[in-house]
Amino acid sequence: YLRAAELQVDGALRTTLLRKGLYRVPAYEATLRLRGHFDAAAAAARALDGSRERLVWSQARLVLPLAALESIRRIERFTLDDARLETAGDAFLQGRALAGLASLAEAQRDRELPFEVVVVLSGSEAFDVVPLAAASTIALRGDWPHPDFAGAESPAGREVGAAGFTASWSST
Repeated sequence: YLRAAELQVDGALRTTLLRKGLYRVPAYEATLRLRGHFDAAAAAARALDGSRERLVWSQARLVLPLAALESIRRIERFTLDDARLETAGDAFLQGRALAGLASLAEAQRDRELPFEVVVVLSGSEAFDVVPLAAASTIALRGDWPHPDFAGAESPAGREVGAAGFTASWSST
């Protein structure tokens, strides 16, 4: 696999309270824009340096791991190198990822390959983003006034008030 060199996530979450018997349960709808790039030239150079890693460019896929594919409400954009990708569940991650077959040409190996994904997800209980790129920045905002920032890394910046929250993370 080829890990993204850079990932920028911008997300907006909207919550609603659902009734479940006597209880009210928060549910969210999140619109996420993920942008970044892969350093294909560095991957090609590693292969030439005798690495046992061999990339099959004609079978390249852009993969977005998800806890559940059922959380996808709609996919507004899914591109690699400005080419629109057809999407499907990816068997490599046991159906827990969205993937698009890229079928890259040899000529695309020697440069940065930009990608962009705009997806609307829904769920309840938790919303997590994992910074899988070499360098990641994440900016989230939402109307929920009681967010719980759990995980290995606390937000670098956050504001929480009656109208909602904003939070940002950065990792390298």
